[in-house]
Amino acid sequence: MLSLWVLCNVVANTEADATSFMGDHQLFYMAMQLTRSPIYAERKESLHLLANLIHALKGTPDKIRQLLSMSEVEAQLRSFLVNSDHVSLTMLALHSIDDLFTSIPELKEDFEKTGGLDCLEDLQLHHDEQVNEQALDLAKRHFGCVEEVSMQAGGTFSI
Repeated sequence: MLSLWVLCNVVANTEADATSFMGDHQLFYMAMQLTRSPIYAERKESLHLLANLIHALKGTPDKIRQLLSMSEVEAQLRSFLVNSDHVSLTMLALHSIDDLFTSIPELKEDFEKTGGLDCLEDLQLHHDEQVNEQALDLAKRHFGCVEEVSMQAGGTFSI
């Protein structure tokens, strides 16, 4: 676990460090597999590693595309939106998706086609207000969604 934490911090340093980590295919794939671990601490650290990779590569579309081609990054991030019991992981996934869309706006189309926008809409009913607001902000900025919808409890939310 400590080694995953160290890797997480190393890739956060620079684009060159992130690219170097991606070049070690065995280590990269092992770390990405841990995003599906049944052990919360492993999932958490591997998501932080993925988020740091995406953030370090933000603004370099070619490197982001390389990262996306190496792993099921979008599906992994979306799984943290669907299984949103842990607020900190959901928020981290939302920030990472925002970084991806900022780097490569064309990714929004695939995200929408594969149910990602539905996930954002569902998160607007999440029990945590920060998650609600981040999901709404992401939907507004990247998809232009600003429509009021009634909730069962009598309030409204925007999609």
